[in-house]
Amino acid sequence: MIHRYKSREDLDKILNASQDRPVMLFKHSTACPVSARAWRVFNEFANENDQFEYWHVYVIEDRPLSLDIQNRTGIRHQSPQVIFFNDGEAIWDDSHFAINHNNLNESLAEYIA
Repeated sequence: MIHRYKSREDLDKILNASQDRPVMLFKHSTACPVSARAWRVFNEFANENDQFEYWHVYVIEDRPLSLDIQNRTGIRHQSPQVIFFNDGEAIWDDSHFAINHNNLNESLAEYIA
């Protein structure tokens, strides 16, 4: 299941949840074909990997929330973008065409013991 990020408090939920299990957040632009491709990859990855908790935010429709993520994590806003949270911190991110199965698997494997 992919949860929709709908309020500022959802980042607190993500940070708290990442204390127990890794969390991935997808920043999605509904007006961008690159984001549509990355969204499909993210959904496929989520369906194949149940060890994570998954969230998404719409960067156009919920722009203040999307920008709040940047302000609170220090990770520069991009779209599409995946941010990986573990132990209460944003520890990895990637964007655009780098959002693919190989990069998600390889980049995240080093953080999961």
